[in-house]
Amino acid sequence: MLMTELTAKVEALRAASPPLLLRVSEAAAIFKVSVATMRRWVKRGQVPVVKVENTLRVDLSRVRGVEADDIARMAREARAQTCRQR
Repeated sequence: MLMTELTAKVEALRAASPPLLLRVSEAAAIFKVSVATMRRWVKRGQVPVVKVENTLRVDLSRVRGVEADDIARMAREARAQTCRQR
């Protein structure tokens, strides 16, 4: 029961904390991909975004569960698709 209570408290804290909203260029730097790749991920819905006035912000609070392997896979897929389009 203690673990359940602890999990509930952590989830409550996560829900109460403000989102980590970054510009697309800032998120690209964190993920070590180009800005163009990050924009493609946003367009495909692979990265959660929030619209703030007239700009899009990548919501890192909803990306935390992404593994490094997933990021590398997404980058490979983006590069492969770019090569196919040329």
